[in-house]
Amino acid sequence: MSHPNPTKRAHFGEWHAHDLQLATTLWGDLQVTRYISMHGYSPEAIQNRLALEVTSQAADGVQYWPVFTPAQELIGCCGLQLRGAHLYELGYHLRPQYWGRGYATELAHAVVAFALQFPDAQALYARHHPDNLPSRHILVDKLGFQYTHHEVYAPTGLVTPSYRLPLTKPQDTPRLHFGHWQAGMSLAAQQLWGDPRVTALISAHGFTPDMVAKRLAQEVAALAATGVQYWPMFTAAGELVGACGLHKKAPGVYELGYHLRPEFWHQGLAEEAAHAVITFAIQVLQAKALTAGHHPDNQASKHIIQKLGFVYDHEVLYAPTAKRSPTYRLALPH
Repeated sequence: MSHPNPTKRAHFGEWHAHDLQLATTLWGDLQVTRYISMHGYSPEAIQNRLALEVTSQAADGVQYWPVFTPAQELIGCCGLQLRGAHLYELGYHLRPQYWGRGYATELAHAVVAFALQFPDAQALYARHHPDNLPSRHILVDKLGFQYTHHEVYAPTGLVTPSYRLPLTKPQDTPRLHFGHWQAGMSLAAQQLWGDPRVTALISAHGFTPDMVAKRLAQEVAALAATGVQYWPMFTAAGELVGACGLHKKAPGVYELGYHLRPEFWHQGLAEEAAHAVITFAIQVLQAKALTAGHHPDNQASKHIIQKLGFVYDHEVLYAPTAKRSPTYRLALPH
């Protein structure tokens, strides 16, 4: 498919060279362009913008796709532009009659989901006019983008806030940096899962070196196949803290888990990491629900899981420990 899937209220199309009248309906409206151009769009600028979108689709497989109601009324556009290696810019321009009705968030979520299908896409980039506070609310509060820096936006001549949304791992927290397990990280994997204190409650007999290698391979394979893993976490100084992340269990349903090295226990880091992972599940994966479980003797994990809002669901026999373990579920907002 050359564009995102339809949403509940809209569907995406594609700009073509013959769509000048449609493009003029959007970018010829001064209310639409007041935050993206210093003087509005002239007829020539509209032609150039349309040509840019057509060229972008042909060259990179993306554009700011036109969006329509079921009755074929133009809502505006929302989409992507390639900005660098593994980085795409997300943007949207809506006609005024569709402002303040949740369309920008709804459409942007569909575009984020589309971007997740790109094997090379590692992050999305976005920016807004400094006076456009509704766009800031959408990017930061609704979509989960994180402020990175200010830069000059040439069409307006203004210093503009810029944001980033990782697509392959959660946002960093005040104390934690998320990475990716890769095949060459055997020493880090051994440092975590080779410690019997870490695996005491997730394996009846601990992890042998072969089991550690197998676990590392499983995490690498999970990321490639499903876009998620129990991501490794590091301090600002680069010290391995542990792992926290997701495993896909069913369409829209993921299991949350975490394993921390003992020197980082009882510091609130598991809860801090889990909050970041839950946010990723909601805003990037648009997951429907999460599950989580713990060893029946692990009261600390029970406390954390309940603090995160999970509700007890059932018990299940967990084969690695041969124990019946309580399982919890967290329904996620849509």
